[in-house]
Amino acid sequence: MRPARLNLGVVLVAHGSRDPRAAAATSALARAVGRAHPSWAVRASFLDHAGPRPLDALASLPVRHAVLVPLLLTSAYHGRVDIPAVVSAASELPLTVSVAPVPGP
Repeated sequence: MRPARLNLGVVLVAHGSRDPRAAAATSALARAVGRAHPSWAVRASFLDHAGPRPLDALASLPVRHAVLVPLLLTSAYHGRVDIPAVVSAASELPLTVSVAPVPGP
């Protein structure tokens, strides 16, 4: 069976934590999403405390379009400031980036 052709990048963006279990859980989620959607290049990224950072994850993608998926509970500072800053910085990369809505209120 041939591997699926990658046609979309998905970068999960978590807050990050000093507790390594948080990064492990986010990475496990990214692997699960990738298994469920083999044509997506899925990466985990973190705004604080852990790596990779979202811009680095975007830069690692072998696709032309990516979606940042905030794993945040509210659209507070990270959702209103940090995520848009990543999108702005990504304008230097050879891909287009869109942002999914923050799942919380």
